[in-house]
Amino acid sequence: MQLTDYSIENTWQQFGNEGANRIQRLPYLLAQCQERWRLTGCFSIDKLTINLVCYAQSEIHGEVVLKLESPNNERNTEMIAFRLFEGRYVW
Repeated sequence: MQLTDYSIENTWQQFGNEGANRIQRLPYLLAQCQERWRLTGCFSIDKLTINLVCYAQSEIHGEVVLKLESPNNERNTEMIAFRLFEGRYVW
């Protein structure tokens, strides 16, 4: 998967070295997610700012959206919300 220059530049500007480390690790993280949830046909949404968001097909769950977040506190809030909703109302 190829990241856009736009996404790379925004990640670098907002997170500096931590953002650069994330960009280098993204292919590895994406491969782990694809294996863990048996994802195929994964393609990213264009013009993202700092998160990698992909549409994919899961052998287990059907059509899914995969979001690999940037190093910020918002991801903790989202994870709490997903736990509270127990997967309901998340489309």
